[in-house]
Amino acid sequence: MESGLAKSVASFAPTPFMVNGQYVAGYYDPTVTPFDNSREYTYHEYIKYCRYFYETDTIVGTVIERMVDMSITKLRNRRNKDGVETYAKYFDAVAEYLQPYLKAVALDYFIHGMVVPEMTYETIMGNKVDQTLGRKRVQFPTNFWIRNVEFIELRRKPVGMERAVYLRIPQDEIDFILTKGKRKDGSDDRQGYLDLVREYPAYVRAIEKGQRIFPLPDARPIYRKLRSYKDYPKPYLQNALFALQHKYYLKIMDRSIAARASELLRQVKVG
Repeated sequence: MESGLAKSVASFAPTPFMVNGQYVAGYYDPTVTPFDNSREYTYHEYIKYCRYFYETDTIVGTVIERMVDMSITKLRNRRNKDGVETYAKYFDAVAEYLQPYLKAVALDYFIHGMVVPEMTYETIMGNKVDQTLGRKRVQFPTNFWIRNVEFIELRRKPVGMERAVYLRIPQDEIDFILTKGKRKDGSDDRQGYLDLVREYPAYVRAIEKGQRIFPLPDARPIYRKLRSYKDYPKPYLQNALFALQHKYYLKIMDRSIAARASELLRQVKVG
């Protein structure tokens, strides 16, 4: 997730800010792609701004990360009756597996207003989890990941508030499958390709047939605020983007004034 986020932010970041013909380290010019409060943006445009300010604004980043820390606590099974106590150890084992990923889920949720977690399972004997389960077969998670919402498309259904979820297949995954494991850097991951074919054959076949939008019927996104007139939820930072943009203008102005003042001081000192 972190590498995908960094890549998205890097592609959005504007050109460095210049003063007196020299780049000012650490500052960027938001006037290259400024946030315009008078126009309507798509959800995917909004989240690029949200990601940028989360990564660069100290207050925004600190507040969001503090919200993540405060919102995630230890998973506990509180149902110990009606026969569920038989599986208490099973639930505890699943909770222990999921616990390390919860903060990553919360972080994506606070940045984007939506998170799409995915998990795969395998069927195992219960006694591999706890001896009290004996030979009962249970499903236990094997892989957990969070989809990059930059490639998620939602469509309102005719009835209800649920959304149909689709994956807009990333170009690097298309290239990886069509070249049977070749990566952009020239490396060959044949085993990774074979694993993908074995575990997700329908996905691989769809790409080979030229399909670029892939349905995710089993996806269970967590939304922030769904609205009847929008396909997508509302990110937390959306209403603050105009104020954050104005704050960046002030930062640039302050830096420009400071740079000019220091230049005058240097000239006076040399003279």
